[in-house]
Amino acid sequence: MKKFNKYSKMIALVVALAAIMFACVEDDFDTPPIALKPIGEILTIQEVKDIYYDYATYNALVEEDAYIFALDASVYATVTMDNETDNSYKFFYIQDNTGGLPVRQDVSGGMYIGDSVRVYLKDLVIMKYNGTVFQLNNMNNLGVNSDTSVVKQGVNNKRAPEEATIAEIMASNESQEYYYGRLVKLVDVQFISTDTAETFAYPSTLTDESRMLQDTANNQLIVRTSGYATFAGASVPVGSGSIIGVIGKYNDNLQLVIRKLSEVEMGNERFDVTGSGGGGGGGGPVDPVTSFTADFEEFVEYDDIEIEGWQNEIEAGDRAWHAKVYDDNAYAQLNAYNSTDPENIGWLITPPIDFDVNSNEVLSFRSAVAFYTHESFELLISLDYDGENYLTATWTPLSATIAGSGDSDYAWVSSGDIDLSSYTGVGYVAFKYTGDADQSETGTFVIDDVVLEDKP
Repeated sequence: MKKFNKYSKMIALVVALAAIMFACVEDDFDTPPIALKPIGEILTIQEVKDIYYDYATYNALVEEDAYIFALDASVYATVTMDNETDNSYKFFYIQDNTGGLPVRQDVSGGMYIGDSVRVYLKDLVIMKYNGTVFQLNNMNNLGVNSDTSVVKQGVNNKRAPEEATIAEIMASNESQEYYYGRLVKLVDVQFISTDTAETFAYPSTLTDESRMLQDTANNQLIVRTSGYATFAGASVPVGSGSIIGVIGKYNDNLQLVIRKLSEVEMGNERFDVTGSGGGGGGGGPVDPVTSFTADFEEFVEYDDIEIEGWQNEIEAGDRAWHAKVYDDNAYAQLNAYNSTDPENIGWLITPPIDFDVNSNEVLSFRSAVAFYTHESFELLISLDYDGENYLTATWTPLSATIAGSGDSDYAWVSSGDIDLSSYTGVGYVAFKYTGDADQSETGTFVIDDVVLEDKP
């Protein structure tokens, strides 16, 4: 019996020591508690966007263009664009079944295409930056902290792109808002340039660039690439095919942002362009006219000018002639203010004019300048423009009275009657703006009430 007690005591001692040792090991490697981010009210991306217009509905605070979430709320979505190719530095895009949204990060990386995420919205802001409304950020404009505001729910849940056409994307304000932030696929498209030496951007100078995409009807869309993108120096394909990207926005212009070069598949033969849509123009073949009036009253703020028969062409940069509204009057304007493009050149071209019908054709319009920095405007006429290749046509200056350095901001100046009666055949008139932010040539030029009439 004593022998049994002896071994029992030894066993008890070993068990006790083991328990102490395991307890020590557990204490040494104790896992800190996980800080679970609150969930709160569940919002869709469209509801998050709606807050920008109606922040009171969700009890948010407002500070200038930044709408601060004061309510516990979260949004569930999938990452559709990340920073892997550096074409979206410190931004990732998310999308759910209601829409897409860019999220600015405090650091680059950490989010990947296909990640399912929950973004906790309290104390974040939805803000306006360089025309990019609907951007999630923090209150100091330093970006969302992924550790404190984002929870990954899963990985490799990639969304399929939504097939769309350029015409659908650019159709109207409502359409443009629908596509903004969404992952899309465009088919039967090609880049306008056939220069095999042209690259997506300029990696040697780290300069961003815009390249124009067109469809068979010559509807056009900007493809914007960062100079930091890993494929910035790749040649722009000269064939036709398909392209996948996210629809972003800078200032007034929608643009396609490529995720990776493998999603640009343009190995087919180039197609012939049958329309004359231009960068938001009317599109389609146009019969010559003998008169017209353009007062731009059908447009709302920031609409690209789209008038049947007119062409709104972007020669350089990513800005087209667009509408502005002041004191219930809509007009067309263009400037290079805050542009990151090496140059901005935009053309607004009239329908073809038949000069052989009337004998006293007269053109007139009003113009104005604002924040004058340079002579930005040219009024031009061409008699050999074919309606498609405006850059190869011969353009001659027309004499007119236009607003300039001596005029007050937005003070209207009448052009007077511009006599076109000496011209014969078919011709076009163009309103051309040129600006260069790098050279501080950022002044605004404005036109309104463009009229062509037979005036005996």
